[in-house]
Amino acid sequence: MQEARESGLVAVQVDHDAFARTLTSRRLMEKYGLHGAAVIPDLDPNDADRRIGEAAGRLLASMVDPGDTIGVAWGKTVLAAARSIPRLRHDRNL
Repeated sequence: MQEARESGLVAVQVDHDAFARTLTSRRLMEKYGLHGAAVIPDLDPNDADRRIGEAAGRLLASMVDPGDTIGVAWGKTVLAAARSIPRLRHDRNL
């Protein structure tokens, strides 16, 4: 790794915006007693549903356990969230 860094092949950078979003998420969770919170950077209005849906899907996927049942409403953001949740592999012993 050191050699790669010295040759310029690898660079380590801190994404300060991502850090700020993480800190804001933690503060929201602490203040409101939430299990999770996703803070999305400024959005293009034409892309908001997809970006919010993707963040919601990732957050939901991290909270769901096998066998859980999820109830949702409908809408473009909910559709985007559902599409961003990774499909789980179910082993079946038949």
